[in-house]
Amino acid sequence: MKDSNQPNGLVSEPAELAEYLINGTLYQSYPDLPRNVYETLKLSAETKPEKIALVDPRERVTFAEFLQRVDTLAAVLEQQYGIQRGHVCALLMKNSIDFCVAFYAVMRVGAIALPLSTKLTEDELKHPLTHSKCRLLFLDEAWYGNVAQIIASTEIKSLLFSGREAGHSAGKRFHDLAATSPLTDAQPAWQDGAVLVYTSGTTGKPKGAYITHFNIL
Repeated sequence: MKDSNQPNGLVSEPAELAEYLINGTLYQSYPDLPRNVYETLKLSAETKPEKIALVDPRERVTFAEFLQRVDTLAAVLEQQYGIQRGHVCALLMKNSIDFCVAFYAVMRVGAIALPLSTKLTEDELKHPLTHSKCRLLFLDEAWYGNVAQIIASTEIKSLLFSGREAGHSAGKRFHDLAATSPLTDAQPAWQDGAVLVYTSGTTGKPKGAYITHFNIL
């Protein structure tokens, strides 16, 4: 709660900051930062497993259930699709529980998430999907028509569809996939890439902004 009697609404001084040396640059931030974005979910699931984490018109998901779905999908990405640290996985999906699961699964394996606006046209999608060297695309079926004709010109090897309907001829539903073995222990570090966001491109082609796990945390 903000206190209008204090400058800028500050109630109390922040906790003592810690120093972090990331890629040769010294930063100050709060102590005890999680190792990566995925760890924020894991910590929540460990401390409040039965608390509701996500809600949409069809279901309510606890933190424990959210983490379980993320770990299953992450294992599938690692074992069945060969997704590794540094690979780019795009997400062409509406705001949904499936989007959240896909995003955190990408974080878990150390890959880089490329979120794409569902308002982009086929021509507007081609550049980021090609330039990023994206290897895998998560998408809602509604947007398949926007990418169907450009997949061949990219490095995308696989499509994974959201939803629980019958399978799609162009790819699999990630809800239908099960892990064959546990995840490896390896996780991304602060300095590793987490998200790639393309600019609006008002003065030329959009450029990719590279955001690390530390940047987000």
